[in-house]
Amino acid sequence: MTRAEPLNFLLDCEYQFAARQVEILDVEGALFETMRVRHNTIPLWPWHRQRMHASCIQLGWTIDSQRLRAAVEALLIRRGPFDSAIVKLIYKQAHASGFPRVYLQIINQKAENRLAEEGVALVATRFSCKTVGVPGLKYLNRSEYNSAVTSAGLQANEYCLLLDRDRYIIETNIHNVFAVKGGELMTPPLSDFGVIGVARSIIVGTLAPQLALPVRLQKFDLSTFYRCDEVFVCNAVRGVWPVTRCRDSDDEAEPRFWAAGNYTKLLQKNFRLLFSQAPEINANLIGRTD
Repeated sequence: MTRAEPLNFLLDCEYQFAARQVEILDVEGALFETMRVRHNTIPLWPWHRQRMHASCIQLGWTIDSQRLRAAVEALLIRRGPFDSAIVKLIYKQAHASGFPRVYLQIINQKAENRLAEEGVALVATRFSCKTVGVPGLKYLNRSEYNSAVTSAGLQANEYCLLLDRDRYIIETNIHNVFAVKGGELMTPPLSDFGVIGVARSIIVGTLAPQLALPVRLQKFDLSTFYRCDEVFVCNAVRGVWPVTRCRDSDDEAEPRFWAAGNYTKLLQKNFRLLFSQAPEINANLIGRTD
């Protein structure tokens, strides 16, 4: 199913499925979540909910997390069951009508396990960095990311490694980036630009401490990146993917190559285990409450 169904959040916190076609959105004013479905559940829902709630607080928006969860569960029950799928959630703050708008779309899609094993390649690309709104939040407006992808001339299994004007690394067009040097994890702080992803938050706040892995939020440029021992990217839909090659779109020098390292494999394994734990959103448990 690729059809998106708008959802009205009414003032009394009731909800209903509305028209079948998504109305044209003012993308400047919308937040966005992309969530992996496994066996008709969303294992990472607590982190998605936390990010959406925190983002709304930063923007001064209202949100009812329990009703939001009920809406997602209703979608899975109505459209499911799904063994493997993706739910896209768009949240728009209320304007004159007083009603926030939630748009939900579910797409039947299997996990991409081949690239999780083989790894991906990056192309370092200058990024315009004209972020609208609060840095770190995931807005629906992706026009600058799309422009970077177009200008990079990507080949198969390549992603943009976005650089700011001083050539410090930000992220890729759809992942956060980690590098490993001397047994320590590094990832950009994203205090000026970029999206603080759910998978990044899980690694920094949960997996790294559990595994006793030191991690630093630190700015680093492309030359530092090239000197690291291993590199990986992550997002909530795909998990942890090793990076095996990186080239600079502004430089004809030979690309840098890496093998999938032990830290990457360890985090990849433990991230996958999160999908086997009892999820908070489980459409197979109708009537469950918080």
